[in-house]
Amino acid sequence: MIEQPIEPTETTSSASAAQSRSVPWMRLYVSAGAPRPRVVPAPMRREWLPGTAYHCTPLVVGNQLGWTVLSPNRVAAMWSGKDTSDGVYVFKRGAGATSHFGYGILTMQLGFQVHTAPGVSTWVKAPPNTPKDGVCVLEGLVETDWLDGSFTLNFRLTRPGHLVDWQPGEPLVTLLPFPRGWLESSELEVVTEGSDWQVQQDAHGTWVRDRVQLLSLNPGGKPARDGSYRRGERHDGQTGPRPPAAKLHLPTFPGLEPGPDTW
Repeated sequence: MIEQPIEPTETTSSASAAQSRSVPWMRLYVSAGAPRPRVVPAPMRREWLPGTAYHCTPLVVGNQLGWTVLSPNRVAAMWSGKDTSDGVYVFKRGAGATSHFGYGILTMQLGFQVHTAPGVSTWVKAPPNTPKDGVCVLEGLVETDWLDGSFTLNFRLTRPGHLVDWQPGEPLVTLLPFPRGWLESSELEVVTEGSDWQVQQDAHGTWVRDRVQLLSLNPGGKPARDGSYRRGERHDGQTGPRPPAAKLHLPTFPGLEPGPDTW
């Protein structure tokens, strides 16, 4: 059964308007009286990244992909190394944490339902560029455009005897809308000759020479960059279509508390 949305007027009307315009949409349903979840756009910054990393536009954009579910309260668990379901000890049962699959898998409850536009699934994945010692998110692709139930969050504890501890507000998983059938409909080709192959080889050769020269000017492992990618400039003299975006402007869910600028 689908519960009432957290904001019956604002959320429902905005989702209905999105449906009528045939634009992508995602809707969260929360049981009446339940605490509101924290599902936020992933921020640009990570505490563990050095400042020089933010010159890498692809990495910075990757940091921001999707909406991340933050832990509503503390969760702490340890794996003994046994493959049975009692091999995981749960010390703090935030997010309904439990163990019933065995093999070091810890299961948490999402606490709400996710519904997406027709033909759009939800990729439940690890928060981008956010490693956590001793645990791996078990990723899944859920057809949330027709599913009338919910799904669980599952984590593989990887180090026996190591306490994995999520604090309130810490990232758990990221929800990334994913068009169904997009990968299957991709056209693949391997090019080994012809005019297009030659153009690409010449352009790549210019890029390699520029890169070698740049590295030679920055010995000792110092960061080497010329900023051409950030400016949308090719090395063969041609102009790219536009400078790549470094900051994504993902919408936020109405009525939900915003997330941190860094995690």
